[in-house]
Amino acid sequence: MVGATLVLGAVATGCTGGGHATAGRQGSADPGQPGSPGSLADAFVTVAGGRLELAGKPWRFTGINVWNANTPADDSRYGCGEPVDLEEVAPSLGSGVQVVRTWFFQRLATTLDGRRDWSTFDRTIAAAKSRGLRIVATLGNQWPQCEGFPTYQAGYKTQQWYQTGYRSAPPPGQPDSYRAWVREAVTRYRDEPAIALWQLMNEAEDATAYRGPCAPNAAATLHSFAQDMVTLVKSVDPHHLVSVGTVGAGQCGAAAGEYATLHAIGGVDVLEYHDYSPAPVPGDRWNGLAERLRQAAALHKPLIVGEMGVAPREAGGIPGRAALVNRKIGAQLQAGVAGVLLWTWRGNDSGDGYDILPGDPVLGVLARALDPAPRPGSGPAS
Repeated sequence: MVGATLVLGAVATGCTGGGHATAGRQGSADPGQPGSPGSLADAFVTVAGGRLELAGKPWRFTGINVWNANTPADDSRYGCGEPVDLEEVAPSLGSGVQVVRTWFFQRLATTLDGRRDWSTFDRTIAAAKSRGLRIVATLGNQWPQCEGFPTYQAGYKTQQWYQTGYRSAPPPGQPDSYRAWVREAVTRYRDEPAIALWQLMNEAEDATAYRGPCAPNAAATLHSFAQDMVTLVKSVDPHHLVSVGTVGAGQCGAAAGEYATLHAIGGVDVLEYHDYSPAPVPGDRWNGLAERLRQAAALHKPLIVGEMGVAPREAGGIPGRAALVNRKIGAQLQAGVAGVLLWTWRGNDSGDGYDILPGDPVLGVLARALDPAPRPGSGPAS
């Protein structure tokens, strides 16, 4: 969501992978037993023929953003929400959550005195593995949250940051630049199949300033950044899929046809869209989801909805939200979306109004979303 991000890692296991681009778990494929030959738990998700695959079979998923799963429990300085322990909340998520998206920002792996501390990331990875979940790991944030900046203006990633700052300017209280951080995190977790894919950023865009205009060369700047970072990630980690991490609705650097050019970069494996509209398939003919799916098909790459947010107040209450999400997920899966992640799990209703709590009927919608061959009008398409 605007003003949020995710990242995540995994304990290095020595698993090997190769072939296509990679990442994965259950979803629309049947799981094997961890550690058994051909086990899905040991498989990386891949892309082949424009679709996600897991252990050589087509794979689609539903899930939820647990963006604060890596917030340290004993430190409130992060400005990154109340900590959520994935091991504790996983049983409440239900069978419809195969994938979680969470922030893997440098600040969340840095102590007060500037030392690296991987313990929270390792714990989140271990919880995902034990619960049979996959992680979409977001490595940086367009917005200031969770990265130590005092204001939106200071923490917003401008065109200048995408040109040079990502290489040279560590965020407050952190030892490394964004580029160095990505190399470090990807190296640590490159052999961990619990990670479905790396996202370079949460909601990348490169305006001249927060709420500022797009520069004439915004698309070229964002393209150059993505090319450099994808090349870096793939040189370190041959196993995992990579996504740039975009809203997809016409932001600076990725509007209209610029979005396709950005995602045509070799090594960008997965496209992304964020959806906060009541429409089943939202957006206009230039920057809407239908156009993004058309561009993805032309590139022979899958597209995921990394955030689907519906506030109960906008849908007639919690049951109304579940009904609307049911319609939206059904329409989007039928249109060709490879996976949908709801915004957002909190565990307490103290956030921005999108919170999904234990027992919410929308979790039942997720549990049924990938059922094969639903009757017309009875639920989401498979």
